[in-house]
Amino acid sequence: MLQRIKRRRFEVAETFCEGKFGPLFPEKNQDRYYAGPRHIAVFDGVSGPHGDEAARLACSVLTGLAGDDGERTYAHMVQQRMLQTFGIPQKVGIMPASTAAILSRARSEVWMYGDVHAVEMLRDGAVVRHNVPIAEARCGYALRARLNRMRLASGEITDEMLYEPEHDLGRMLLGEVHKRQHVTANTEGGYTVLCAKPVPAGMARVVRLLPETARLVLASDGYPVELMDDRDLASVDTMERKLAEINAADPHCMGLNLGAKGITVNPDTGALNSTYDDRTVVIIDVL
Repeated sequence: MLQRIKRRRFEVAETFCEGKFGPLFPEKNQDRYYAGPRHIAVFDGVSGPHGDEAARLACSVLTGLAGDDGERTYAHMVQQRMLQTFGIPQKVGIMPASTAAILSRARSEVWMYGDVHAVEMLRDGAVVRHNVPIAEARCGYALRARLNRMRLASGEITDEMLYEPEHDLGRMLLGEVHKRQHVTANTEGGYTVLCAKPVPAGMARVVRLLPETARLVLASDGYPVELMDDRDLASVDTMERKLAEINAADPHCMGLNLGAKGITVNPDTGALNSTYDDRTVVIIDVL
């Protein structure tokens, strides 16, 4: 069995962060990344009116976190700030929240909250992937795809119409789930996320890096890493090329790349967005 170590040196090799609306609309991007002296991280604000604020808040807590502080300390600090800032919806409402993948430099470990990716590339060429799949979400995505495919088959809608959100009935139904999903956030059988509800001990995924790790990739779910070969994860350019291929093959995210939504029309320009979600990646050399 491979032994694990705590302290390494980490250097950021590449970063990329862009919203689904493209580089002309940075204010609409709810993703972000952080590269500081003690931590390196990616954040993805959960879709909603305060997703960007939640991601920004979760990111800002890192600036006051000591290098040796662990996942439990960070999760508690974020939860308290979120509770003070946003509160918790009583019944129906979108709870401000953020997913995150955070590297602690001093502890040589990654803290994962929600559907994010961390990939270790070892010196012998092997690749170890870590992600946090949310079964509840996958069921919803499959239902959305099935409903929309049935509507396409019956002639109720056309493929072109699905680029308009108002014709994506499956997505509208998921919206009703979205407004209530805070009920299962950070609960047994639910999903993990940074929000105003405490993250129970042991619910966040903590990955201690292997001694053989030469490179680490942290990415938000705007990159379907599970559909990418090891070669595709070599650089930002290769990840972007693979993402473009996946989007061309499944623009509505109803087949190869099941999702809550597909590529849509940008209401400000009338043109199609380049991808289905905001995306962020940080590639780190481990020395």
